[in-house]
This record gives sequence, structure tokens and C-alpha cells, in this order.
Amino acid sequence: MSNVGQPERVTQDRVIALFRDELGYRYLGDRADRPHNSNIDEGTLTDYLTGAGYTAEHISRALHRLSIEANNPHRSLYDNNQAVYSLLR
Repeated sequence: MSNVGQPERVTQDRVIALFRDELGYRYLGDRADRPHNSNIDEGTLTDYLTGAGYTAEHISRALHRLSIEANNPHRSLYDNNQAVYSLLR
């Protein structure tokens, strides 16, 4: 096995542990090899928003806006992330 990328993997594991163990987030696992992998897990987000009392129309609109901002091909990844973050705030 190649050592390429190992320092990054160690850092990623530390960040995962921080969010999971200290901040109480649920780790959904490595999703890189999932079919139809996306940076927005619509099923999980829909379940969460439904449980929080949002209507289907509000959820649909939120998913659409998040998708547009996250996947804008005319901006950098950094700028897309900033746009998504501003929506979440």
C-alpha cells in the first residue's frame, strides 16, 4: 500500500474524532465510493427537517437552494462553501 495521502488521512481522522467524540455529531462513514455520492445527503437532511417540523414545500425549496449554491460551476469550491454556509446561518 502506498503512503501517498497518509498524513491527510491522519488529519481527517482527527477531525472526525473531534466532531464525533467532542461535539456529538453522528459520523455517517466514508461515503466516497457510494453510488450517486453528493455533498448534500438529501435523505438524511429531509428526515432531519421533517422531524424539526418543516413542511415538504419548505424542505424541497431548501434542498434546491443548497444544491444550486453547492454546485455552482462558475465559482471556486471555497466560494461555493461560503455560499452554502451563509444559507445555513
